[in-house]
Amino acid sequence: MTKVNDNHPDDNGYYLPHHGVTKASSQTTKLRVVFDGSAPTPYLAIRCLKQLAEDEGHRFPRAAQVLQRDFYVDDALTGAETKDEALTLRTELTNLLQLAGLNRRKWASNDNDLLHGLSLEETNHQHFLGDSQTLKTLGVLWNSSDDSILYSVEVKPTPTPSRVTKRIISSQIANIYDPLGLLAPVIVRAKMLLQRIWSSKIDWDESLPIELHTEWERYYAQLPLLNNVRFPCKAIIESAMEIELHGFCDASEKAYGACVYLRTINTNGRVWTQLLTAKSKVAPLKCQTIPRLELSGALLLTSLMSTVQQALSHKIT
Repeated sequence: MTKVNDNHPDDNGYYLPHHGVTKASSQTTKLRVVFDGSAPTPYLAIRCLKQLAEDEGHRFPRAAQVLQRDFYVDDALTGAETKDEALTLRTELTNLLQLAGLNRRKWASNDNDLLHGLSLEETNHQHFLGDSQTLKTLGVLWNSSDDSILYSVEVKPTPTPSRVTKRIISSQIANIYDPLGLLAPVIVRAKMLLQRIWSSKIDWDESLPIELHTEWERYYAQLPLLNNVRFPCKAIIESAMEIELHGFCDASEKAYGACVYLRTINTNGRVWTQLLTAKSKVAPLKCQTIPRLELSGALLLTSLMSTVQQALSHKIT
């Protein structure tokens, strides 16, 4: 503890059992108390929404469920099986948030009828004006016209094409944002290449050997093909009677991975299968047997299945 020097002997001294912030020129408080966690955090926004759902959820039960499960900070990503249910949900959600003085903005939907009655300020301008059907939802690109997830990979020319470094490759790989792991088969190739680069023990700004350089150029030239990849957002068909999770995993000497599919059957006997998520890892540098790597893949699948089950609100049959 440090005692703050007093300019006047009659003034009180202030102590703080921490690193205080002192300002000698201050005419009021010589020492400013800084409490841990006093700065605003995203948690406060989430906590306010959850408290609102608990306090007023009995009046708007469906909207309260959305506040509890489908919000990330101040962004919501939700849906309904029918247009009427979606309109009811929009009304409930608007009324519930207005109880706390919160106004929803940037509404967007794959059905323009759901945007009728909303002012220009309440809708996403880009979506409303029809300039583009692609929006960002929690960092993931969403095409509202066909309700699909897509990717935008921009291949920037290397400043010095004849000189590719570990720093450049690491930066360009990190630009591929894929939180769901749907591009795992593509990204794992980059991971394996990066592992080989690290094993070569070259510096960050040192040029790669010709073999690694050629392999990277071949891989990098194919990345724009990811712009043509589409994944439907719809995972469960209407009137679903049976919902099943199917997980797969496998391993090789270089990498192992796992993926989870959702299979639904409705009352008419229609079957719909959709890839939900995937994950991949490179094999350790220390040589391991294939059975051991397959066990690592099974462990990865177990963790992935558990995460999916916790995220889904539907009962898995």
